[in-house]
Amino acid sequence: MQTPITSPLHTSHGRLALTCVALAGALAAPSFACRNRTATLSTPEGGYHGRSTYDTSPIAVARFAEDPAVAGRVLNMPWGEAADRLGSLSFEGHSQFVFGRGNEDLEQADVVKAVQDSRGNFVVTVDTGTHRVEMYLVGEEVFVREDKGHLRKKPRREVATDAWCDLAWSSVRQSLDLFQPRLRFGDPRPENLAGRAVVRYSLTLAEPGALSVVAAPVDHGSLPVAPRARWRELSRPLDVTGSAWVDSTSGVLLKLKVDGRLEIADRNIRPTQLSFRYEGAVSKVGAVAAVLAPTSVQEYVRTPPPGDPIDFFRAELEQAGLVPAPHRAKEDPPGSDEQDSP
Repeated sequence: MQTPITSPLHTSHGRLALTCVALAGALAAPSFACRNRTATLSTPEGGYHGRSTYDTSPIAVARFAEDPAVAGRVLNMPWGEAADRLGSLSFEGHSQFVFGRGNEDLEQADVVKAVQDSRGNFVVTVDTGTHRVEMYLVGEEVFVREDKGHLRKKPRREVATDAWCDLAWSSVRQSLDLFQPRLRFGDPRPENLAGRAVVRYSLTLAEPGALSVVAAPVDHGSLPVAPRARWRELSRPLDVTGSAWVDSTSGVLLKLKVDGRLEIADRNIRPTQLSFRYEGAVSKVGAVAAVLAPTSVQEYVRTPPPGDPIDFFRAELEQAGLVPAPHRAKEDPPGSDEQDSP
């Protein structure tokens, strides 16, 4: 790879480039629960407490390409709803960004993975090439690893876990958002994907100035970390090819392939060009093995020194004789450390 471009645009180019570091700090946050889910909570048998339930009513998949409401429901579907519709699932997404200007280029490849079993236990991995975070939720315990560190065990009550699967799952929608509002889904064809009936739609790009007829913009506030927006705001799609496979029964987007180009208006002469490629797919529908607790080390917690609840007022209380003064070693008189003359 050649010398990286130093334009401010390229400091935030990756869709998930900075999320590993940011989410490592977010582990201690109170919550970043997904706003797309309903407020109803349930506890599946043998699963963890407080699991959300979702609207899993049928989706008119046949109207996906022509009805914005249907398209929005499919494309904005949260991970929890997809898991409820499919029972259990494994997801893996690969994205590649190549920013180029003249003879300079900068490349980033991201890999996200999420696996959830029928009891609601899951494991999520986010790998940006420079940073990696791995997280397990098994029952009431959480296991977290940053980069090449130890896999550490933490109580679930100390970690916000709600949106980790959505972090990986959101890579699908964010890939499509690059080409909105001109993105179109067309040429529907019934197919069979891993034994499931699906409808395959081809991705095309409408003429400049055309308004999107599919799906309202995703609510980025529902994601644990909002995507970096600077280069996205300055970019315009040049072309796109690819396909989307929508499950005919559940309405879940089971597979997506995108290959496209964008131009980023960061300067008037020779603006930055972006080549983008994404492939994500759901597998093991309803057949994910139970996620088990991995080998780990206990999270190290430094024990704070004992505190003094009246430290701020102790001197005054001692002077008043209300509390005993702490014992202090008697100071030696000056010169006592010198030896007596013979």
